[in-house]
Amino acid sequence: MKIKYIFPLLLVLFAFACKNELTIFEQINEETKLEDAIITGVVNSVVKFNSKLYASDGNLYTKNENDVRGWSKIGSPSGTIIKLAADSTNLYVLNEDNVLYTSTNADAWTQVDTTSMGTIQTIFWDGASAPTAYVKATSGSFYKLASSTTPTAASDIISDVLLKTDKGTYTAKGGAVTGSNNLGSVPDLGTVWSLTHSQVDNAIYAGTSKGLKRLPLDEAGKLSGKSQDPPGNWGATIKAYKAFAVLATGTNTSDAALYTSTIEEGSAYAKINGLWGYYYSRRDTWNRE
Repeated sequence: MKIKYIFPLLLVLFAFACKNELTIFEQINEETKLEDAIITGVVNSVVKFNSKLYASDGNLYTKNENDVRGWSKIGSPSGTIIKLAADSTNLYVLNEDNVLYTSTNADAWTQVDTTSMGTIQTIFWDGASAPTAYVKATSGSFYKLASSTTPTAASDIISDVLLKTDKGTYTAKGGAVTGSNNLGSVPDLGTVWSLTHSQVDNAIYAGTSKGLKRLPLDEAGKLSGKSQDPPGNWGATIKAYKAFAVLATGTNTSDAALYTSTIEEGSAYAKINGLWGYYYSRRDTWNRE
């Protein structure tokens, strides 16, 4: 190749590379006019507590469960919040200093005594209709949370990616989601960070390193063995991005919603990362929360 052709070719390749990175956000915006994000950055948790939803990107946000968007930032214990969990009576937050707090109203907070467990690795919940919250210590041991009292050992828990429904229990390990009592499994999901159950379309949604995945269930709660894309315009918008925290709410299309956070690294993704929501019949496109 002659020298005079090399320089123009390099310019074309450079321009293409820059365009490919810079238009990530623009490609999404062409599909759906994006809302201004309230919750941005790395959203590490989305949970339901009583009739409200709570999310954290280091700060704490809340909204009424059935509202379309409407998140607002609220006060929280000191330090950057790295994880949330909830049960029927309490909301729990873990900060970056591994200090665990609990509250019955997301207003007044009480520190939980965790000295008997050693260092905390994470907190999580099982997403059941009457949920239970748990702690995983760096030792690998699991503990059940209960208000501000000392957590108790939970020897029956094998994974911190856990979902309980009225049909059975589902856990994620080694890139697969598996149901208890011969309820099947779905392999090849990459890293699975969270699970939630959607009553409105009878499916489990998994937040994974391969994106948000829909895992359909039959009437007995058995997994089909395959994963699908979520409903709406997911496949045309943010299908390729890692999905971290997930939550499904509602029981019919008039009140149901799906939420997920994206966690891609790099400055090109700064406008993409955050919390996304899909509201079925109320707004059947994915958009920023």
